Amino acid sequence: MLHIASYILDGLCLEMNKIVIYVNAFYKAKAGVVAISNKKMACLDCLTEQIENMKSKLPDFNLGMDDNYRCANSSYIASQIYNLNIVNLGVRIILNYLTNKIPKDNEGHMYNCYFIGNEKMKSLDGKEFFTNEITIRRYSIPGYRGCCVCGNE
Repeated sequence: MLHIASYILDGLCLEMNKIVIYVNAFYKAKAGVVAISNKKMACLDCLTEQIENMKSKLPDFNLGMDDNYRCANSSYIASQIYNLNIVNLGVRIILNYLTNKIPKDNEGHMYNCYFIGNEKMKSLDGKEFFTNEITIRRYSIPGYRGCCVCGNE
């Protein structure tokens, strides 16, 4: 869950016509997400709400979480490799954005949400979501019409 400060930072950056790129690992770093927030597509608030609406088509990223799990836990060696995949994707997307090379969908909309999987996972509706190691699923997620943060029209 994102902290309220993320939403405040996002709103301030969009007010100044800046973008924010969020990189997050979850499910013991077996999956992660990279989200691009900007006025042209969607703010963080719109993105998180739209992703929540897609929930049945996504895996349960809390599956198998241990209450005692800590990222620095040396007994889970693979997390370092898994985190590296997610961070590398985030850096690649940032560089693509800075060089104006962000891929677009068939309608010409920039992909602003990327899910990366480090192992096979099924969505809640039972379909394959991540088919093998290092699978990337990308989406163009629009903002909500009349959003008070991004002003999406």
